[in-house]
Amino acid sequence: MLKILITGIIIVLIVLVLSVMTINKGYAYKVKL
Repeated sequence: MLKILITGIIIVLIVLVLSVMTINKGYAYKVKL
């Protein structure tokens, strides 16, 4: 059970980091334009 919870938390963190990175890239493109 603990392993499942830990893996789930890690996946959620990775998704959050990826979403933040894509959002930052979008803002960077908007600023450049």
